[in-house]
Amino acid sequence: MKKDTVQIKELSLDELSCDVSEVALKVRALRNNPFSDSNKTLGRIVGFCNGREIGGEYVFPLLLNTPHGELRVLGGSTLHVDPEYRRTGFGMDLPELRWQKSPSKIALGAALSQMALPVHQLLDYIVFLLPRNIMLWRSRVLVEMRLKSGLAKAVSFVMDCGIWIYSVMLGVASRIALHGFRIEDIKVTDDKSLEDVAALIAEDAARYSEVHDIRWLKWHMSESFSGDGPAQMAVVRKKGNVVGFFMIKKRFHEQASHRGFRNVWLGSVIEWQVKKGFEKKLGWILVRAALKLKKERMDAVEVSSADSSLHRFFMCIGWRQVGESNFVIKAGEGSALFGDAEMRKIGNWRLRAAMGDSGLS
Repeated sequence: MKKDTVQIKELSLDELSCDVSEVALKVRALRNNPFSDSNKTLGRIVGFCNGREIGGEYVFPLLLNTPHGELRVLGGSTLHVDPEYRRTGFGMDLPELRWQKSPSKIALGAALSQMALPVHQLLDYIVFLLPRNIMLWRSRVLVEMRLKSGLAKAVSFVMDCGIWIYSVMLGVASRIALHGFRIEDIKVTDDKSLEDVAALIAEDAARYSEVHDIRWLKWHMSESFSGDGPAQMAVVRKKGNVVGFFMIKKRFHEQASHRGFRNVWLGSVIEWQVKKGFEKKLGWILVRAALKLKKERMDAVEVSSADSSLHRFFMCIGWRQVGESNFVIKAGEGSALFGDAEMRKIGNWRLRAAMGDSGLS
C-alpha cells in the first residue's frame, strides 16, 4: 500500500461520532475539556483509504507551564492504525501532525503503548520514563497464571493471608508516621479544598509542568474515558490546613499486561503533592492511597514516578518495579521551546501519571 493513497481528515469535537459507549464517554470528556475553546476545536485526526477509515488519533488541548509562560499544547489519545495499513506510514504521520496542528507547535503524550512509544522516539519526541512500582493486594491474578482449580484457590488463600498481615502492619506504620495528620476524601463540589490543592500544585518549583489547576482537577473528577469512573481525590490536613493530596483511579483490565495477567482490577495513584517541608511524609501518604484502593477491592495498585527517592521508599517496603510508564513531548520548529536543552532534563519537570490522557483513560 502506497503512503499517498491515505487521505487525512481533521474532525472537530462537534463532528466526532458517539455511536459506541466507550467512544461516547471519551467524546463527552473531550467536549468538557476546560481548555477547549469550543466544540469547533480539533478533536480527531483520521485517515481514509478508498473511502474506508483506517485509523486515527484523538487530540485535545492542554496547558504547559514553561519559563516562557503558559503555552497551549496538544495531547494525543488512542493512536490506532488498522494492521493491514501500518505499512502506509500513516502511523508515523499522526504524532507528527499532532505537534504541527498545535498552536504552540508543542505536542505531548503519556502512558504510550509499547507499540506507540518507538514511533514517537523515531519522530524525535523527548521520552521520560517513570518506573512503575506495584503492590499486589490479591494473589489470584498471579496464582491463576500457573495453577488451576482447587489448588489455585488454596495457594491464593495462603498468600492472601500473608498479604493481609503485611497490609495491617503497613497500615499501623503509616498511622504512626502520619500521626497528627488527617486524610479526607474530597468531592468535586468542594471548591475551597480544590483551590487549596491547585495552590499547592502551583507552589512546585519545577521549571516545566502540565497545568493542573482547579479546572483540570474538576475535569478529572467529573469525566473519564472509561465506564469505571473518574478520578477520586483526598487531601491531607495538618491542624486543619491542606499540606498534601493524592488522586486515584480504578480500572478493570481483561488483559493487564504482556505477562499474562487477566481480569484484573488495577488501582493507580495518578497525582499528588505535598507542601514544602513535608516531603518526608510523601511516601507514607501514598501508602495510605494504596491502602484505600485495597479497601475498594483492587487486585493491585501502581504508582509511577520519576522521583528516585520515592522509588527507593517503595522498594524498601516490599513493593516491586514492574516496567515503566512514560511521558513524551516534542517542541517543533516555530515553538518557543524549540531547541531548549533544559526541557530535555528530567530533573526540570514535574511529572505525574495523570499527564496527557492518562488520568482519564
